[in-house]
Amino acid sequence: AWREAIKQWELPDTVTGLVLKDWPPEWFRGDMKGVLTMKCRTRQLIASEYERCSRVDTVFLEEYPEAARGIKALLRAINFKHAERDELKWHRSKNGEPHERSSTSP
Repeated sequence: AWREAIKQWELPDTVTGLVLKDWPPEWFRGDMKGVLTMKCRTRQLIASEYERCSRVDTVFLEEYPEAARGIKALLRAINFKHAERDELKWHRSKNGEPHERSSTSP
């Protein structure tokens, strides 16, 4: 799955003829905004980490063995590594902090 994500980021789409990283901003508006933005960001993160690993599969898989378990596990691992390296940008949720959200649940 992670290899497919890299292909989607770097190779032209058969319908649009554009690589995902070159999609125009207006394509990320409207009803599909959330889905497309998340897909784009996911592919960007995976591709940038693959690039950081010199585009060598064995190096990437050594760094991220979670890639064998799927995209969600890989993204969690990438975010964890980014946090370790102080590269993760935290944003406050419109619903408050996690402890605030759990205390207001029914």
